[in-house]
Amino acid sequence: MEFALLLSALALGLAGLPHCAAMCAAPCAALTGPGFKGSAPWAFHGARVLSYALAGAVAAASVGTLAALAEWSPMLRPLWTLLHAAAFALGIWMLWQGRQPIWLESLGRGSARAAGPAEGWQRIRGPARYAQMNSEYPAHGPWRFALQRLVAQGEEVVTEVDVGDGTPGGR
Repeated sequence: MEFALLLSALALGLAGLPHCAAMCAAPCAALTGPGFKGSAPWAFHGARVLSYALAGAVAAASVGTLAALAEWSPMLRPLWTLLHAAAFALGIWMLWQGRQPIWLESLGRGSARAAGPAEGWQRIRGPARYAQMNSEYPAHGPWRFALQRLVAQGEEVVTEVDVGDGTPGGR
């Protein structure tokens, strides 16, 4: 192997060190814990290194297969170009309209609907619906709503509402 290739692999490894330390240090510390003694840490980290090596081999084989397929099928190049043109057109449309198309906005929302309406940002039409929705959830006391801030511009209104169930510090 050439020295320049080995040197560039070493430089890439050193450049990736902060990423690895940030991404792996906390999960590994959580898994191993202070009671992780003897040969167990070596087995854990050895298995981790082996899994990274296997994942790298799978990725390299996939890229090699993809390169071979690109050479074997030049008929895919126009489809690939068309896909990029469609993505570009969608981006221009979104930039022009200032929003996503409805079909794109609804993708992947099935799990969010299953999580329940009390999580995240929602658009709720009317105070009666808001009170009804929140009254369906268990609480320590009656629900109380206090309007803290209201900002309006044109037809858009944004509010900050404190919602409490009677517990001290509940907000």
